[in-house]
Amino acid sequence: MHPSDIVNHFTFNFDNSRIFLQHHNFIPFKTIIYYLLLDWGHISIGIRLNNLIGNIIGFVPFGFLFPLLSERFQKLKTVIIATFSLSLTFELLQLIFQFGSFDFDDLILNTIGGILGYFLLKYLTMLLKGKRNEREFR
Repeated sequence: MHPSDIVNHFTFNFDNSRIFLQHHNFIPFKTIIYYLLLDWGHISIGIRLNNLIGNIIGFVPFGFLFPLLSERFQKLKTVIIATFSLSLTFELLQLIFQFGSFDFDDLILNTIGGILGYFLLKYLTMLLKGKRNEREFR
């Protein structure tokens, strides 16, 4: 690989913008519905699960860790906005620099992952508080 190959990859070329935009999904739920309901003959269950569940699981840690890192992230709404914003940043970087493809459904799935991480943290916090209270009454 030559250094100019790297530089050329980061240049903006909109000559083939119509072809370029065909590889992206800007329609909410298009990929999710496609993976759940359509084209079972061509796409394996592994690819479907990897895409759908992988995008969710990949963002669970953010929903779990954001509230631990800062008092600002104690509310679900704030975690949703932060997770969505982080996911949007990743998707826009893929779109701009043509790494992978922009998929609006990834924003949805990643945000669901952040929400699940938040609820997991709240659930574990309630369990730990409950056990702590049990020990105090003994």
